Amino acid sequence: IYIMDFLKNIDPLVYVYLGVASFMLPAVVGMATRLTAFYVHNHQPTIREEAYQVLEEEKTELGINSKVGIQISEDDELKRRTHIQAIARHNNEGPVIITNRSDLTRILIRHELYHIARDGGRDEAGNTLEESIYILEREVRNLPSRPLFALMVDWRQWKQAYSEFRADVYALAGLRL
Repeated sequence: IYIMDFLKNIDPLVYVYLGVASFMLPAVVGMATRLTAFYVHNHQPTIREEAYQVLEEEKTELGINSKVGIQISEDDELKRRTHIQAIARHNNEGPVIITNRSDLTRILIRHELYHIARDGGRDEAGNTLEESIYILEREVRNLPSRPLFALMVDWRQWKQAYSEFRADVYALAGLRL
């Protein structure tokens, strides 16, 4: 009863602030975890074989039994042409992680594998790195320009931000949300 009396006496503007904050929370926490990841010195594979070893370890941790490929842009062409650090997609052979060599860390692999475990990496990728970059480049070019507050009004944008938040939390802390 005391809580209900308290809630009745709160200024309605507080509810508006709380509503906006609840929609923005995934984006804010996602930015914070990315900044944390920047400063956390996590294992960075130095050679391609080591990246595959990390991939297999993390697949086991998440319980992913299917084959997961990895396409690595050695010269960071993915970032240069699409402004994408990494993305989980699906090609004819199954799920695939597409990333830049300079961004390849255990945290990134864990993040993208979480997306594969949750969503299956359903969007299209090419069978080669060049095909994948071309597909992503075409998609980025066709994205509509949206204002920053679009997250608050567009459910798909909010859902995507929340998905990124969950993957960031798993990548850093190992918590499955």
